[in-house]
Amino acid sequence: MTTREQQCVKAILQALHEADGGQRAAITLHTEANLICPQTRTEFDRALALADGRRWVTGVKARHGSGFLYNLNDAGEAALLEL
Repeated sequence: MTTREQQCVKAILQALHEADGGQRAAITLHTEANLICPQTRTEFDRALALADGRRWVTGVKARHGSGFLYNLNDAGEAALLEL
């Protein structure tokens, strides 16, 4: 993981941590993470895929509409402290 990817992943994890256990849609998550570490949509998608692949976030399909809702799990909390 490059330094830039690490910064973007950390911003995503931090934004989910601040949600205090709540779920966030990808577009909302991008907006919140962008305030912490400005990033393009491509960088955000890559960072979210990295976090999801490492099982730091949990994505569930939204009941209404399209897309997924994400939340931070225990492994993500530990990764946030390490990054």
